[in-house]
Amino acid sequence: MPAQPSKDPTAMTTSELETAWACSRVVLDFFHHYDHWRYARMLDLYTPEGVWHRAGAALRGHARILEELERRPRDQRVAHVVTNLRVEPATASAAGATYYLTVYRHAGEIADDAAAPLAGPAMVLAGTAELVRTAQGWKFDSQTLTRRFEAGPAH
Repeated sequence: MPAQPSKDPTAMTTSELETAWACSRVVLDFFHHYDHWRYARMLDLYTPEGVWHRAGAALRGHARILEELERRPRDQRVAHVVTNLRVEPATASAAGATYYLTVYRHAGEIADDAAAPLAGPAMVLAGTAELVRTAQGWKFDSQTLTRRFEAGPAH
């Protein structure tokens, strides 16, 4: 009996493509808003009881996430560059995502129209996320960021 051709692992239905695009936008928009200090818009991308695992803490719910964000020093410029973003639709209302974040940071005040000095990335994080479809659109139900590389002496 001839072997059945295997399904193309990159083939997606139109519905799966729409889910992948919408969930990709959630991830990209989240870090865009983060870099521009738009915390309310960041929170809009989380379910009310969503959890953000970052820097060793599990921040559950909008109030706890906002509390942590408000501790962030304002005298810095930060850019989170999202790469290797993959979204895997699980069902019509759930999807998982994986990605890398390269973080560039300049500590200290700098004019909006000035280029910040750059020595290299501050860190590279691996991100995973579970997203759910709500009446208001796709949102994070959980997101985990894990440090993979940090600036400092190489060993």
